Amino acid sequence: LPPIMPTAALMILILLSAQPRRQWLYLAAYVVGHCAAGYWAEHAAPWRAMATVANMLVTGLTGVLVAYGLLRWFRTTAPDFARPRDLALFGFATCVVGPGVTVCAGAVMAGLIGHKLGPMDMFRWAAANCIGTLILAPGLMILRDSAADFRRAAISRHGLFVRAALVLVTLFAFSPASHGTRYMIPP
Repeated sequence: LPPIMPTAALMILILLSAQPRRQWLYLAAYVVGHCAAGYWAEHAAPWRAMATVANMLVTGLTGVLVAYGLLRWFRTTAPDFARPRDLALFGFATCVVGPGVTVCAGAVMAGLIGHKLGPMDMFRWAAANCIGTLILAPGLMILRDSAADFRRAAISRHGLFVRAALVLVTLFAFSPASHGTRYMIPP
């Protein structure tokens, strides 16, 4: 397992930002991305690759949809991280409920396809989802909210530096040298 998994956070933020009529398109892209990632992760053994694809798809999509549904149930617009209630709801939905559902679904799927998944593997999996969300979500929300300002007004050197630093830190965080390019799978 990679130490940081950004796909769930990215997909939840995309769904929160997307117009309802286009959400199916993003979900389809997520499905294709998970299938490609699963095949790439286990490309040496075709049967194991198919099982890995099914596992990644069911578990990833389930966690994303449950966290997104919980956020939409309590809030009809994207969360505003300046409000403590929104921040707490986002953290609970994406760092507790979403990864919890993903790991539970993963344990069931792993049992069905014969993978051995111990309690520490499940904990690492949930923690990697949570860390990916905590690292990626606030920066992407800030960038999304500032996109209109970026197009409308001239940006200062400091603002440009902060945005560039955010991009570099994100790239560095999601491409650790110890894993090579295996976990540089775009969500």
